[in-house]
Amino acid sequence: MVKGQAKIALEMINQLFKIETDLKSVSFQERLRIRQEESRPIAEKFFDWLNKCDVLSGSSLGKAVNYARRQQIHLMQFLNDPEIDLSNNTAERHIKTAVIGRKNWMFSTSQRGAHTNALFLSLIETAKANVLVPRKYIEYLLEKIPQLSVPSDFGQLKAYLPWTEEVQAECH
Repeated sequence: MVKGQAKIALEMINQLFKIETDLKSVSFQERLRIRQEESRPIAEKFFDWLNKCDVLSGSSLGKAVNYARRQQIHLMQFLNDPEIDLSNNTAERHIKTAVIGRKNWMFSTSQRGAHTNALFLSLIETAKANVLVPRKYIEYLLEKIPQLSVPSDFGQLKAYLPWTEEVQAECH
């Protein structure tokens, strides 16, 4: 691959991220429309370019190119669903706490204790991601779920997911 070709690919990726930056404050419907009109041609051009690349399969670049080729259908999913981010940066930021916490779980007195720490951390991060006050959300769950007739029934538990209207109203 020629250095200039790599620069062209990087420019296409930067164009996609620029479009996404401009879409942060628009509705999902508008985001989907713009992605179809503006991002899709760039993404298709990028993968056309990628599929024509001649790289050594054992090299680092070759491994990256082959990985992207195999993942093309998944990497282009953001074009069909306005709720999917272009990158996984948001998810990476959210799991950072878990990665740091993992070091602390080594010192849990039992495997069950480590599992409980991970469970509560997951609840806390999910609450934050849904703009809830984590303490209020956990208190709400601890108060309401034991009152269910069958606390393990997924149908009943769906009402306590952080994006439901009642939870949103109670835990802000």
